[in-house]
Amino acid sequence: MLLRVDDPAGWRVNGQILPEDAALAELARLREAGAETAVLLVRGKLTSQQLVSAVERIRRNSQLNLSVAR
Repeated sequence: MLLRVDDPAGWRVNGQILPEDAALAELARLREAGAETAVLLVRGKLTSQQLVSAVERIRRNSQLNLSVAR
């Protein structure tokens, strides 16, 4: 699945904009449905701290294998 966390309106999970907590719930749901890997796309004005925070939350809440791509 594809993720973006640089949108002020929320995180994008496979193109769908969701509030951060709802996005994490969706990632967990997709993991339970069989997803194993997510790619976090770094775009826009994402700061290093925002990236690190997002990676930590995703790994803690979804147990997905996570890759970061530019």
